[in-house]
Amino acid sequence: IAAKDDENSFRTNYPLSIDMATNYNGIIIKSFKLHGLLLSSEACRYLNENLPISHGSNKEKLNENLQLIIDALQRQPSSSTIIDKGRVESAIQECQQNSHDEQSYSKIFNVINIFKTPKYYYNTEKKKFLRGNDDTNTFGLAKDKAAYFRERYNLIYQRTIRHDLFCPSSTGNKNIDKYRQQQQFELKSIEYLLSTSRIEDKIVVLGMITRHREGGFALEDITGIVKLDISKTLFHAGLFTEACFVLAEGVYEDDVFRASAIGFPPAEPAKSFYRHFGDINLFGGPFTRSFKFSINLKAVEEHNSGTMLIFLSDVWLDQSSVLDKLRTLFAGYSNAPPMAFILIGNYLSTPYGYKESKIMKECLQTLADLICEFPNIKERSHFVFVPSIHDVGFGNILPRPPLPESVTADIRERLPWVDFASNPCRIQYCTQDIVIFREDMIGKVCRNCIHIPEDGEDIPSHFVRTITSQGTLCPLPLNVSPVYWNYSYALSLYPSPDLVVLANNYEPFEISRIGSLFINPGSFSRNDFSFQVYLPSSREAEKRLKWRMDAPLLKERERATFNVTELIHLLNGSEEETKRRKELESWLYNNPVFRQDDRYQISREEVYERGLQKTRELVNLCRRKNIKFDSLDFARLNISTLEELPFFLHVIMFIPTIRGQGTEEQKRKWLPLAEDLKILGTYAQTELGHGTFLRGLETKATYDVSSREFIVNSPTITSMKWWPGGLIAAQLYTKGKCYGIHMFIVQLRSLEDHKPLPGVTIGDIGNKYGFHTVDNGFLRLDNVTPQGDYIPPVNPKINYGTMTSIRVDLVKDASVILAAASTIAIRYSAVRHQTEIRPGEEPPVLDYITQQFKLFPQIATAIAFHFAGNYMHRIHDKVQSEIFDGHLSAITELHGISAGLKAFTTDTSIAGVEICRRACGGHGYSNASGFQRFYENWLGSATYEGENTVMYLQAARYLFKCYDNPKEAPETMSYLRYPQNKMEWNVKSADDVSNYATLITAFEQRALSKISGTAKKLKNLTHNGMNRNDAWNAASVDILHSIKAHCHYFIVKNYMQSLNHLKMSSPLRQVMTAVALLYANYGIDEHAGDFLESGFMNGKQINLVRAKILQLLKEIRVNAVAIVDSFDFDDRFLRSALGAYDGNVYNRLFKWAKLSPLNKTEVHSSYKYLRRILQSKL
Repeated sequence: IAAKDDENSFRTNYPLSIDMATNYNGIIIKSFKLHGLLLSSEACRYLNENLPISHGSNKEKLNENLQLIIDALQRQPSSSTIIDKGRVESAIQECQQNSHDEQSYSKIFNVINIFKTPKYYYNTEKKKFLRGNDDTNTFGLAKDKAAYFRERYNLIYQRTIRHDLFCPSSTGNKNIDKYRQQQQFELKSIEYLLSTSRIEDKIVVLGMITRHREGGFALEDITGIVKLDISKTLFHAGLFTEACFVLAEGVYEDDVFRASAIGFPPAEPAKSFYRHFGDINLFGGPFTRSFKFSINLKAVEEHNSGTMLIFLSDVWLDQSSVLDKLRTLFAGYSNAPPMAFILIGNYLSTPYGYKESKIMKECLQTLADLICEFPNIKERSHFVFVPSIHDVGFGNILPRPPLPESVTADIRERLPWVDFASNPCRIQYCTQDIVIFREDMIGKVCRNCIHIPEDGEDIPSHFVRTITSQGTLCPLPLNVSPVYWNYSYALSLYPSPDLVVLANNYEPFEISRIGSLFINPGSFSRNDFSFQVYLPSSREAEKRLKWRMDAPLLKERERATFNVTELIHLLNGSEEETKRRKELESWLYNNPVFRQDDRYQISREEVYERGLQKTRELVNLCRRKNIKFDSLDFARLNISTLEELPFFLHVIMFIPTIRGQGTEEQKRKWLPLAEDLKILGTYAQTELGHGTFLRGLETKATYDVSSREFIVNSPTITSMKWWPGGLIAAQLYTKGKCYGIHMFIVQLRSLEDHKPLPGVTIGDIGNKYGFHTVDNGFLRLDNVTPQGDYIPPVNPKINYGTMTSIRVDLVKDASVILAAASTIAIRYSAVRHQTEIRPGEEPPVLDYITQQFKLFPQIATAIAFHFAGNYMHRIHDKVQSEIFDGHLSAITELHGISAGLKAFTTDTSIAGVEICRRACGGHGYSNASGFQRFYENWLGSATYEGENTVMYLQAARYLFKCYDNPKEAPETMSYLRYPQNKMEWNVKSADDVSNYATLITAFEQRALSKISGTAKKLKNLTHNGMNRNDAWNAASVDILHSIKAHCHYFIVKNYMQSLNHLKMSSPLRQVMTAVALLYANYGIDEHAGDFLESGFMNGKQINLVRAKILQLLKEIRVNAVAIVDSFDFDDRFLRSALGAYDGNVYNRLFKWAKLSPLNKTEVHSSYKYLRRILQSKL
């Protein structure tokens, strides 16, 4: 899974330029001698010629790089102190790889092959970890058995003597340091005991508990063995067995060590290990250094706050009930696939003897079939299989190899991300190391305990204490739990991992110790299908994550009557389009630059700076992936950011204006610069005193014929450009005559230092409701002179082209925004329970009909706008083609339609977002809900690219023009060609309002009634002596009602015609029909006055419509969550505690609250003011 796909990400310092005149032999030889190493002459010469330094003869950098090379040499398996050229080359290559690891970080999720992990051992002389021999015999020799216990002893001994109990650190206070030295313990070896017959003073010995040959127990270390008396011993916490290393305190007499107390050696947190040993990687994986120190991986980890790892143990694939629950689980996560499903054995419920391999193969094939039912899961989630010792394959010796390839070949071919791991299994996710171990080790340890703790109920805590102290997953004798001696390091818990999954036959538990988390997910098949989910970003398994299958949203999804994936593909256009959209989204969401976690905890300046950083990253992404700015892929990336980045106007207005309105010479000059981002431009039309009324703009561009210069001025304060600045819209004057609005390319800033050019006054207009990432500006021009000849435009109407394009996009954007808001509100309403309908029953809010009446029409509207957006894009592309061919007549139609629909869809969706927010109650008012992000930017859509009232009126001019000249009416106004005022609506029952044609006729008649009535009013006003403009103003309210009625008619008709033309399964068509019928019937009820006023409907028919609405609400209720799931929003897009796919609302809200800057301290610094009030005497 790629964290960053950048072919040029490798920027190593090895090798770098060097001053060849400089000889570093003396420094090199001295550095190596200090570490007891001797360089051969050839190696010294090679190192001198290839020494990696950054700044010529910088001594500090030289010594730093030499130390890195020496460290790499000391990690090599060779024991020789004489260093030849080959070893130096290998060391430098390792340093290069270390640099590459940090800078490329191409993998964020790795399942590590435990049998190919480099073996390291602790060298007691050098006090370092050295690389061992990788050519390992599986079964080993007799010496390897001794080495297994010796290495365990050395690891425990070295960390014990570094502990404060045995080697107290200095505090800087002599008295305290002296006291601590007096209190410290001193470890004695068994050899020391055997050298004398009696030691009366209490001493402490580190040794392994074993059986004595004469009976009873013994204590053994690498120096000897002594008989152990534990008859009067006080045991500290833990589970003590044979083969455990312990600290025993007592006296030695009569050749027996009589222990008064026994405890485990202190465990060591991973931080202490890395602080002492540096960044060595003992865990394995693709990196030579420990990945814990990767800044890039850390950033990815923090950014991907929604990443989940799901652990299931005892997944009995031969049981149909287990497969059914897996299907439910996959359905629940299909829209927000976790990073990985870790499926832990046993995989069969009972032994099958000689048939076991065949049955296991068939079960895996069945599982593959099941996974393939969920394309999102299949394509985006890893599947990791960790077998138990009882599963098909090898015997019960640890570590256990993966399942045999003979039974896994089929599923490997069918799933793109599948790993069959060893047991134990190691996984690296970003900077975290994770160990999964499937064995009933708690039971085995308890059965072999030499002392049972008094608080026997807390066995898991004692077990965790035991294995962390022993630094191994298996602290048992080899005859109880056999281990491959040469691979014993695979069982190591040193340094302590971030997460250890102990899949035991014990009740589920969750324990934190020494900075590590230990969890047991419990048995999926035995324990009511429970499992656990780990969230790497917070490093915790949340309390809910003995998560049962009765979670609210899972229940909702189980009830769905249609295939969610089918609807996802339908809304996206095809399965291929869905895959492409998800691929594009993943490039953004897996990039830490686009993180938004602290969006509301930082200042405007920081938000703006991040906006520029995201802009740079998006540009680089487009260049790497060869994505053009005018492509559908770029539009998808744009909406996926859900944030207006500073250069979008350059892409969607500046470039298209040059392309659509420039001469061939201008295109040749400016387009390459603009498209390659050598220059950045925007669209400066709006002025401080004028906006939508273009003819009223005051900026003047006077053409001087003699000098062939345009002199651009802002003559008044109200002529100052306000909001953008760059490509200037100005009134063109020449020889005292005004030629109307023209567009001018004007350079505003220096390409050298970005400072404003002479005559240009420019700046930011200050904070706004939204668009905090965009520096909307003011611009005033004083005799700025762009050069060029005047060439009149082919058609003045072409100036509408750029803005029309954006209005078309806004129709589709309205659908996305409303769909997102609906998703949040519906999911939250399904999770939130409120008030008892009946005693003892507190239903989800979504069960209340009033909530359904608020929210279900918003879903229907979002889908209706989706199809309207599709239609507008098709028309826009067709008109653009005609424009490029020189046919400009269609511009007027496109402008008229797009202006009306832009106003109608943005008005409706803004109101819809607020309805959704209010439907979420108090939590909807929190920024954690996600609504503010949608609302603050989208609120401006009612104003930018044409204020909506003005847009309605502009669209109405075209509408009434077509009404007066019906032969010119386009297809969207075909009902004006042959208007038929029907006297009554042919509806007699609720079933009659389920007919598409009947409903379309109703909206057609409403629009026709409004338009004809308003046209008649305009005619009467002009006949009574009022001029056309005054009459238009006098009738403007009626005109608004008319154009809104027309837009509503168009969307209803387009919605229903679109559904009729689409191919879909019968269950999906039933659902989509119900939603479409709700949109139409709800529209009639909402505007009942209009329909009654036209005389086309009566009160009884309105009541039938209302009855139908209640029926449709009930039908849609069962599929409500599934429908919003089909909008397929990633949690990282919604960024909502209320609307996340998993429904874990309350934990997310609490986590959000803890991030508040006011919670950084328990008592805020401002308490000083409150204290004066509280302590004042009035």
